[in-house]
Order: sequence, then C-alpha cells, then structure tokens
Amino acid sequence: MINELLEQYKKEQKWHQKCIILHLIHLGMVSENKGWRLRDTSLLVGISVAAVSEDLMIAEYIEELSDATSRNDALKRIKKL
Repeated sequence: MINELLEQYKKEQKWHQKCIILHLIHLGMVSENKGWRLRDTSLLVGISVAAVSEDLMIAEYIEELSDATSRNDALKRIKKL
C-alpha cells in the first residue's frame, strides 16, 4: 500500500492532493514502524522536513482550505486559524 501511495505522490500534480497522499504515507509508516519521524518521511519522499510538516498541517485542515488557491495560500490561512 505504501509503495502505491508513493507512486501516486510522485505523479500527483495538484498541491492539495499531494498533501493528502503525504499524510496517508506518513500515517501508514508511523503505524508500521515504531519511532518513525517526520525526518524519515522527508527522506522517503525526497522533500525537506519543513515541507513535510507543512504538508501534514495542510492535510489536517484540508476541509477548511477547500477554496485556497495554492499551497502558500493554504499555509497563510492556517496561520490565521
């Protein structure tokens, strides 16, 4: 399942879908591997720890961000919540 999600993540073009897929990858790895951290997810998908953290936060608030026009717009809105 994780491998399929990784493939989807690599192919996905929409920023909000990438955040959701990353969230699923991270949750899956945490449940399968005791001690799994954000850094491990960042190494797995090839993005920075900061980007993983931000994308996971966006995924948590995705319903409130349905009209956000970009990832940066979503992050700005989260800071206002």
